[in-house]
Amino acid sequence: MAEVNRKLVIATTVIAAIFIVVGLFLPSGMMVGWYTGYFIGLMAVVLHLGASIFSNKSMLRDFIASYYFGLFIRFVVLLALFVAILLITKIDEMSFTVSFIISYILHSVNEVIFLNQKLTD
Repeated sequence: MAEVNRKLVIATTVIAAIFIVVGLFLPSGMMVGWYTGYFIGLMAVVLHLGASIFSNKSMLRDFIASYYFGLFIRFVVLLALFVAILLITKIDEMSFTVSFIISYILHSVNEVIFLNQKLTD
């Protein structure tokens, strides 16, 4: 289990480093959107990981209900946050959206590998 956590931390650190380096080469107007999108994508996966751990502790018959409830809550929170950021702030929408999608996909793949290894142990 410690090996899985170590791999997860290393992969997350590498993804963060890549996003930081790419963000440094972007124009200053796009940087804020790029980094904000990355952190929203990271937060989405952290929320999902937390919901998965919480639902994993429940009984088998309650697992599906608690998992889907957590999935719904995460979706609502992320959608509200995403829309609020786009409406309230003046960040570059394109870099924010692209960064969010890339971050979410990379962290989700990382999370699926972590959860798969956790469930097979």
